[in-house]
Order: sequence, then structure tokens, then C-alpha cells
Amino acid sequence: MDISTTTTMLAQLCRQLHALAKAEEDTAAEEAARVPYWSSCPSSVQAHREAARSLRATAHSVEARIGIYVPSAYPAQLAG
Repeated sequence: MDISTTTTMLAQLCRQLHALAKAEEDTAAEEAARVPYWSSCPSSVQAHREAARSLRATAHSVEARIGIYVPSAYPAQLAG
């Protein structure tokens, strides 16, 4: 496998990690929306948010190691 193929595969992996992070954030938002504002959010909301952060951190780590940047379709979530 040449370097170009490896880089392409890792870029695809990073895109998938970002997509999974987006799905986790969406799930957290849906769960939080079902709770009245005066109630505490269920612990699953925080768990989904933490999973999203972990997935994005993994993607960013891979991107940094191979010297690429995979543009995300969800830039607002990269800041959080």
C-alpha cells in the first residue's frame, strides 16, 4: 500500500469519525430537548457529548499525525 492510498484511507476514517461525533451530538440534543428546562438532563446526554468530544479528538490526532486536515461539515461543533 503506497502513502497516497494510506493517506486517503486515513482521511476517510477521519471523515467517518467526524460523522459519528455529529450523530452523538444530535442524539444528545434530542435527549436534552425532551427534558423540561427546570429538570436536570439525564446522564446519557453528557455521555453522548463526551463520546462526540472523544471521537473528534481521535480524528484530530490522526489528522495531525499524518499532516492533513479533513474539513468537517460541522465546523461549529469543532469549537466545542
